[in-house]
Amino acid sequence: MTSGTSEISSHCGSAATSPPIAAPFNALRKRLGIWRLRRWAHDSPRAVQAAAVDAWRHVHLTATDVRHIHLVREAGLRRNWDFFRWLEENEPATARLFRHTTTVGPLARPAAGTALLIPWLWDPVRERNQSLYRRLRALEKRYERAGIPIVNPVSHLSNAIKSVALTRLRDAGFATARALRLTAESTFDAIAVAVGLPFIVRNDHGSRGYVQLVYTSADFQQVDWTQLPHPVALEYLDTRSADGRYRKYRYLVTGDTGINRHLIIAQSWCVHADDRIRRQAYVKEELAFLHEPNPYQEQLIHAARILSLDFAAFDYGIDRAGRLVIWEANPFPGLWPPSYDQNRDYDYQRAWVDNVFRHILRFYLRRAGLDRETLGDKHGRLHRYF
Repeated sequence: MTSGTSEISSHCGSAATSPPIAAPFNALRKRLGIWRLRRWAHDSPRAVQAAAVDAWRHVHLTATDVRHIHLVREAGLRRNWDFFRWLEENEPATARLFRHTTTVGPLARPAAGTALLIPWLWDPVRERNQSLYRRLRALEKRYERAGIPIVNPVSHLSNAIKSVALTRLRDAGFATARALRLTAESTFDAIAVAVGLPFIVRNDHGSRGYVQLVYTSADFQQVDWTQLPHPVALEYLDTRSADGRYRKYRYLVTGDTGINRHLIIAQSWCVHADDRIRRQAYVKEELAFLHEPNPYQEQLIHAARILSLDFAAFDYGIDRAGRLVIWEANPFPGLWPPSYDQNRDYDYQRAWVDNVFRHILRFYLRRAGLDRETLGDKHGRLHRYF
């Protein structure tokens, strides 16, 4: 097998002779980056707009010494912005307590009044972007020295890698799939001994992408390794319900509490949102799950502590014996994608997602030492700061 990594080939050709001024001119252009900045501004108007809003909010918060929350995102457009879109629309005054920056530039430095740091990043970071990881760690160390709390420090995001998380949880007594990272030397027989048959082949990082269930050596030969930059083999655990359906539950852990997010009922073992069977009876079952106390709450909060995660959505199933089976932990979960706004099939979830976002907001404010009674709401005393 191959690792699935790709190589970038360069194409060489003859070049026209450049005038003597070209070399120093190009060096100056590269040094100043003016043309790259102009091209970025032209091609990325939404990124420019986001940067302008970041700067405006930074100035207002730091000029008034308002206690606030510093949220760090990656460069470019805002990703997985479900919660913050909701916050701007429903709690605009409280939304102004969140100072957004990337990891570079003068705005990214700690500012007076910062009460909490939230790295809002795809996991993991250390394994996919060392430069970004180093910048974030440098920023986090400054906050740590100042005694300012951090939600999901960037180094902790690596704990959510499947082979890491599942092994740690399994060693702690949880029911999880056995996991084996794959290399070019991995063979079907060795994998079968390590994790059993059948086994699942997928990426060790992330929660989507290519997934293959392997029963035989012939199945193994059909795996498309080009889609697996970080391949892992996972034990297949059967969590099929008595009615023959597969149920994937999601619970969002927020510190020492949490909230149910969804229940997806599907025909196949590989369950994602698009696989949901859309029947009224299943809608009622999901709504009942959302509104009831989660019987596995304490176990899932404990699982988050084992992984040193303050904020994580756990996907899990329940086997025939009623045992909790954890599939993965998502420190950067999608909670309400923009596409759902145009899909009437998700109308029944809207009221509950509002509850989820208010729960997240309370968690952030509580972790920052900012409570709603002090802040007021979008019609209250917070307006005096702006």
